[in-house]
Amino acid sequence: MKYLFPMTMAFLAICCTSVRGDTLLLSEPFPAGELKTELKNGARFQALPEGGWRFIPGNKPEKYVLTIPAEPKEFRFYNQLELEIDNPNDDARLEVIVDAVKPKHGDIGKRTLRLDKGTKKYQVHLGGVGQPVQLSQLRLTVLHTPEAKQEKDISVVEKPITVKSLLLNAKDYNFGAMRKSIPARLNSPLPDGFSAEAVKAAEAKRAELLPVAGKLMDQVKKSSLNRAEKEKRLARIYDLRDFGDWQVQYAAFCVDAATSPLYGWTGGADKILRDGAFPGAIGGTVKVSLARNETEAAQIALYSARDLNRVSVSVSEFRNEAGESFPADAITVTPVGYVKTTAPAYFSEYAPYALPDPLLGYLKEFDVEKERFQPVWLEFSASKTQAPGVYRGSVKFRGNGEELFSVPVEVTVHKFTLPDRMTFPAVVSSGIFNSPLYEEDAEARREFEAYMYDENGGDPSKLSPAAQRLVRINDELFRMLNDHRITYQDIYRSTRRVIPGWRRRNINRYNSLYCLGYDNDRNVMANFGKQFREMRKEGTAGRAYVYGNDEIRTSDKRAFANMKKSYGALKKAFPELKTMATALDYSFGEKTDTTEEVDIWVVPPGVYLNERAAAERARKRGKQVWYYPCNWPYPPDANLLLESRATATRLIIGFMPWKFKADGFLYYSAGMLARQVRTDSLLGKWEPAGDVETVTDAPWDFNSSYRLRTSGEPKRDYAALSRWTMLPKNPAKPLIAEFEVLPEKFTSGKGAAFTVEVRLNYLNGKTDRNFLEVDPEKKEWQKVRKEIKIAAPIRNMLYAFRLKSPDASVQIRNVKLYQEGEYSDRRLAADKLLSGGPVFDESYCYSMFRSNGDGTLFYPGPDGVLPSLRLKFLRDGLEDYEYLVLLRNAAGQVKDGRLRVADRDGWLKQAEELLKVDDAVCRGLSRYAKTGATLLEYREKIAGLLDQAQK
Repeated sequence: MKYLFPMTMAFLAICCTSVRGDTLLLSEPFPAGELKTELKNGARFQALPEGGWRFIPGNKPEKYVLTIPAEPKEFRFYNQLELEIDNPNDDARLEVIVDAVKPKHGDIGKRTLRLDKGTKKYQVHLGGVGQPVQLSQLRLTVLHTPEAKQEKDISVVEKPITVKSLLLNAKDYNFGAMRKSIPARLNSPLPDGFSAEAVKAAEAKRAELLPVAGKLMDQVKKSSLNRAEKEKRLARIYDLRDFGDWQVQYAAFCVDAATSPLYGWTGGADKILRDGAFPGAIGGTVKVSLARNETEAAQIALYSARDLNRVSVSVSEFRNEAGESFPADAITVTPVGYVKTTAPAYFSEYAPYALPDPLLGYLKEFDVEKERFQPVWLEFSASKTQAPGVYRGSVKFRGNGEELFSVPVEVTVHKFTLPDRMTFPAVVSSGIFNSPLYEEDAEARREFEAYMYDENGGDPSKLSPAAQRLVRINDELFRMLNDHRITYQDIYRSTRRVIPGWRRRNINRYNSLYCLGYDNDRNVMANFGKQFREMRKEGTAGRAYVYGNDEIRTSDKRAFANMKKSYGALKKAFPELKTMATALDYSFGEKTDTTEEVDIWVVPPGVYLNERAAAERARKRGKQVWYYPCNWPYPPDANLLLESRATATRLIIGFMPWKFKADGFLYYSAGMLARQVRTDSLLGKWEPAGDVETVTDAPWDFNSSYRLRTSGEPKRDYAALSRWTMLPKNPAKPLIAEFEVLPEKFTSGKGAAFTVEVRLNYLNGKTDRNFLEVDPEKKEWQKVRKEIKIAAPIRNMLYAFRLKSPDASVQIRNVKLYQEGEYSDRRLAADKLLSGGPVFDESYCYSMFRSNGDGTLFYPGPDGVLPSLRLKFLRDGLEDYEYLVLLRNAAGQVKDGRLRVADRDGWLKQAEELLKVDDAVCRGLSRYAKTGATLLEYREKIAGLLDQAQK
């Protein structure tokens, strides 16, 4: 799932349309670097002396790609690429793609041009105007497809095409929208609670700024202004577009925080930026509302004109008017951490900010930077027996050695109760957490894993201390996920390793579904046969599903045939078993003849919304249709990314699936813990052969240490560790190979040897075999380093350690292969635990395919995992969905007279309206409530009706 949709789809919707020829504000040539081409069949690209490029077609139909690298240069204001093209052909098409470094690997412009005959100018819209953008390259693909299936796709290029010029333009065609959006942002209401003097200062700033944008837009069109003056005015315009509301608020904060710190608060459905517009109220009483058997939170943010040091938080007793208490152990207060993000594959309103996400339970004291918000997450968990009513207490803050303030808090517990098991099926895959971050010793990790997969569960006290620690961390992780309404699921575990009975029974307590693994094993029938006998005895067989066929495409007929065969056999042998697939057949089996074999179809959210008619047909056949987000869709579409709004993450698993009638929700990973890393290493995961023991297992596989062993037994006299590596970036620089080796034991004999080879296979067919010398008779650690010159363009490279001996043992560590000063971007496992805070640099930004936060919903803390805000939003969304389930059930009982409410008809009318989910809350994947207040107010209306309907 994580490989879906690498392009910035939000941009494609706007990049394929023509743009108006409005006022030209700025223009400059595309900063072209040295030409790169992919040539086939005699085709040629030529750089012309007078500027531009000419394409000369080859001798057969083909796609030809011209890549023009961009010189490193950042810009903010260009929103159009203009191409002047001379085309002598009758039916020719040219695909134009503009790639960027920021956003990383993002297609900020894409359009397929149907070229007119003769010389003409064409425009491609560029996304992200007003945000810092750095181009990486321009790709021009000449399409020569005379036998296209549809006439509109025919492209015949038999004569040379000339691209005469490339220009980056800043046009004013977005000014019309900004003339409305900037005043709207500047007119955003101030948070409640400011003093009269602060409000006066803010209104003065608002009055000052409101006419500015319009004046600047008019001024920047004047040809009399030089380039520097135009860029200065444009920068001011876009700052008002992006930060105008904060500039107004900041004037008020400067007044009220001038003499002493202050606090603001909001609910659990907002993200509080450190230096952005505040979404809640200033001062006053914090209010939280929840049902029984529910958890809900508020956020209290400190703000100060000076730095605050060693801030601590304490919580008082909470009691209602009858003197009943809200238990202290059901209240937690946790500092919110902030992560600076890596450049994502998309533009985002949050691009300039560090983003709130890790909840730092280990941080008992923290500092607050001046003129920056620092929130704490205040959470209340009501039991099923908690007495309804309003509980009052306070939260006290101390800092700089003195009490800062005591914040009054009201907690309303409603009369109704949420169930233990959620109605809406939500699968968030986690698996067991066996990270080398907590234990590098490979033997301890193997011991832990054997325990976790024991059918009946062993005695943890008999494990080594290191393995016991891993068990404890996993127990805490499972408990944390369960507390957030998320049960253990492992959709990518091979079916060759069955889920043990003790975990099946544990999952069964909390969820209606659990995964038996990924369907990729030949012996799946035998494995399931043993497992199903036990499952039928314990009554869990009907809740099991098998996952597989991840994102296979309809063009791969063999893959669908295999799915039909495998799933068909499983369903025949085990009728209770559900089959689930993210196979990309958006007719849900109709196109691929798999309507009967798949029980649960899971598709991307955008596809689901576009294919609801096909989904309804599938439901009539007794099937379910779920949706899943992953690294896509990009903001502003709802997702679980760091740049997704809090409401978006809460809605995508809550009110959205209710409104759009999705049958379930799937997310591929809660603990991927991978991040984008700039590294010089060309190594990756090693491939062992023979007896290879992992001695210490580092987070990055190539940093681990290993032991190669041989013995006199038949076919046990050989062991090896090898890796086909990444290709070097700079052929002019030598490769550097390094490692350390300890020959613990070595027996000489015929052919006995320990060899280390770096092999370079060149594109010209030649090979360089470079051997690094080691003395296998020397029983001490040896450091080895060798520089290897590159003689020609490389096809591939191999790094290999080989041990051949009747009886030997050799340790290897600190293996490296790199070029001095040459770095590349790679995705690697997290290599360090969180400590300190509350602000963290980019090395703690976990990212998949440049989608920040994707696949990771918890963080590795100093002594165990830490929840994220996004995990909280998911839990709250599932509980929001349950509000609607309870209201639907109550409405049915009121209709048939089993429940009595005052003003029955009025109550039913309100319930029917609320069950539709108002468009103001969510209307589509990208159209939803942007502030938590809108969502929480709607939720409170549901709660009010449910309270009236309690017996």
